[in-house]
Amino acid sequence: MKTAILSLTLLLLALCQTAQAQQTDTLDIRQQNIVLIASATARGDLNNLTTSLSRGLDNGMTVNEIKEVLVHAYAYCGFPRSLRALQTFVEVLDSRKTQGITDTVGREASAITDKRDKYTRGAELLEKLSGAPADAPKTGYAAFAPIIEQYLKEHLFCDIFERDLLTWQERELATVSILTAMGEGVEPMLKSHSAICLRQGITEGQLRQMTTLVNGLDDDDPFARGTLMPDNPNFTGKAWLQGYVAPQDGFGCTVSNVTFAPGCRNSWHSHKGGQLLLCTSGKGYYQEKGKPIQLLLPGDVVKIAPDVIHWHGAAPDSWFAHIAISCNPQTNQPTWLQPVSDTEYIGATTQSVERYIEANRVLTDREQAIVAIASYTGRGDLEHLPLALTEGLQAGMTVNEINEVLIHAYAYCGFPRSLRAIQTFEALIKTRREQGIEDPAGREVSPIKNDASRYERGRDILAEISGIPADAPKTGYAAFAPTIERFLKEHLFADLFERELLTYCERELATVSILAGVGGVEPMAYGHMGICLHLGITPEQLTALLNIVEVNLGPASATPLREVLKNLTTKK
Repeated sequence: MKTAILSLTLLLLALCQTAQAQQTDTLDIRQQNIVLIASATARGDLNNLTTSLSRGLDNGMTVNEIKEVLVHAYAYCGFPRSLRALQTFVEVLDSRKTQGITDTVGREASAITDKRDKYTRGAELLEKLSGAPADAPKTGYAAFAPIIEQYLKEHLFCDIFERDLLTWQERELATVSILTAMGEGVEPMLKSHSAICLRQGITEGQLRQMTTLVNGLDDDDPFARGTLMPDNPNFTGKAWLQGYVAPQDGFGCTVSNVTFAPGCRNSWHSHKGGQLLLCTSGKGYYQEKGKPIQLLLPGDVVKIAPDVIHWHGAAPDSWFAHIAISCNPQTNQPTWLQPVSDTEYIGATTQSVERYIEANRVLTDREQAIVAIASYTGRGDLEHLPLALTEGLQAGMTVNEINEVLIHAYAYCGFPRSLRAIQTFEALIKTRREQGIEDPAGREVSPIKNDASRYERGRDILAEISGIPADAPKTGYAAFAPTIERFLKEHLFADLFERELLTYCERELATVSILAGVGGVEPMAYGHMGICLHLGITPEQLTALLNIVEVNLGPASATPLREVLKNLTTKK
């Protein structure tokens, strides 16, 4: 299995090897703190973030400098991760205050005196960072979806990089740390920002140290495949076994890794003492006798009670691996029964898809496509995104409407995932054109005629869709980090929500789907599912949305949001 972070690390080191000087410099303490804070923010790892924030303060970073790292992160991993990090920082500061620790607030960012338009300033700043001419012809995503290129220049390289609380070198080090922590799917951005790091004076040795600090060798499938089981009568298809804990080891359990080739499954069987399955990679199924089949994805846990007859294995179109744990191995013997026939297997997997389709009819084909596109984009799943994009086109969405979903996503999962999704869509459109399929571009966004400031327009839109008064007192992150609150209003609720290619309801369906793909951002999901209900989206429609997420991304992505929906719809 491909290792996400390892692949990024190898790419990064390959780039470093092109540097003329082979330097071995190390990161100073401040730089190490930035790396640790930025990467923990990107992962949504609040435990390590808490430790890293305290360490940063202890090592001399000011409150405003650390806030700046967290604000910077939004452009690369989305507002939800950034806001959760800021909320965590508030908690850290409150805790330290109770311990009698007074942290230095530090200076504010200097006022911007350049009165040129933001696009021009952002383009010029990017040229200085990268060395690429600002007037170079637009290609790729910049030509295919010009508005995302505009936002990249204005929202990121102007509004964020112009702020002088961090140096450009520090911002790029934070950026590469964030991208490395995000894993697969952002390799082009990692390559370009690593090049900028080298150009800004970060050395090969420092980048190597950065990958170590970000835990650069974590494997997404670290367990060995083991040995092919030849002609095993209890398996249909090819399967591999690697044992880790045996009965004679004396731990009261056995632990093995089982890897199934596509279409492979074991026979009907039961365990006298029960079994646990920890799903680690691929897509599989589990079925108990007389019950509906269950989809299995990485992160899912199956608890199999004693003497329950069942089978498990891979989906027809995917590899699948799980860790199998059997307790009390001295008495826990399996009872093998008849094989799962091709008819049973195909029937069960087909019925699963049909139940899924029927349950989701409360959403239109267009809405279902938006959910699938948005959730895959939020996860950074470029393997399955093309099919969802194709289904969107087949549902009657125009190229510009689908582009709008992908552009919208940047605010919630960051520019890298949004840009990669747009690049994937551009490649799909090209392929379809070569096949003689001409997809309608659709209409462009109407010009904005509201003369109010972007902040005021965004504030009013948020009040309209949420039902929360625009003049409500600022609390939480809005009071703690006013800059991120301003960016939220201007960049998101004005610049994105004002674009009428998608309705407010469609944008919120997309938002909740993206948040499910990102994972670990339940407070934001709570807010946006509340907005959905306020806009008239029904609990049944949100349930259908989560059904799609569960099938596409797994129960681990859907279950936390099901709990959020339950709380919202049952509160008094």
